[in-house]
Order: sequence, then structure tokens, then C-alpha cells
Amino acid sequence: MTKLLNIPDDWYAKLEPFLKTQQFLDIGQTIALKRQRLDIFPLREEVFRAFQKTPLNEVKVVILGQD
Repeated sequence: MTKLLNIPDDWYAKLEPFLKTQQFLDIGQTIALKRQRLDIFPLREEVFRAFQKTPLNEVKVVILGQD
């Protein structure tokens, strides 16, 4: 498991190209700054919890959405 993001190795291998982009780094920096003055959910340590709870080899479909 990657220590920095708490993402299991199988997921990290798939996500790594995006996680190393400037776009991802910018998003992380923006959220970190907002966390200093606002309550942001999920909590920092729970952001990638879905990857911990769902092994990659068990995933058949991923549906992305926003409330």
C-alpha cells in the first residue's frame, strides 16, 4: 500500500499515470489549502477508502458521478 495516499498497490499501478500529473497535484494543493480554513469531507485519511475496501480484481464496472 502506498503510504502517502493509502492506495493499495494494485489500484496504485492503474492510477499512477494520473496521480503523477500536474492536474492531480494542483487539485491536491487546492484541497489542502481549503482544508486549513474549511471542513472538507471526506476526511483526508478517508479520501481513497473505496480503493481499500474494493480490490481491483473484483471490479467489473466503475460508474462516476457527482451529487
